[in-house]
Amino acid sequence: MDKTPSDVQVLEALRAKNVGETPCPACGGQAFGVADVPLRPVVADKEGPVVIPLAVVGCQACGHVSLHAVGPLVQPAKEPPTPNLGLSKEEAETVTRRPWRTPPSRP
Repeated sequence: MDKTPSDVQVLEALRAKNVGETPCPACGGQAFGVADVPLRPVVADKEGPVVIPLAVVGCQACGHVSLHAVGPLVQPAKEPPTPNLGLSKEEAETVTRRPWRTPPSRP
């Protein structure tokens, strides 16, 4: 049985997340389009290559593109995942986020 979501499911999920409702971050444009075919890059994982289907949303004014993973759009996780950075659960719980530091200015 094919578990690939339909184009309609992807479009409905994008609308539910208000994708395209805010102005383009690059040019302020208001018109967006969704690519007819999802992008399917292959990424490396510990167990081997993994394909991640992505919905491609582009600004029709400037071409700025945003990518949205189809899986979480169509079947959201019950709990947001927390990155563990390759650490054990105990080690990951001790890591604190550091605020972004601005590099010193050059003379």
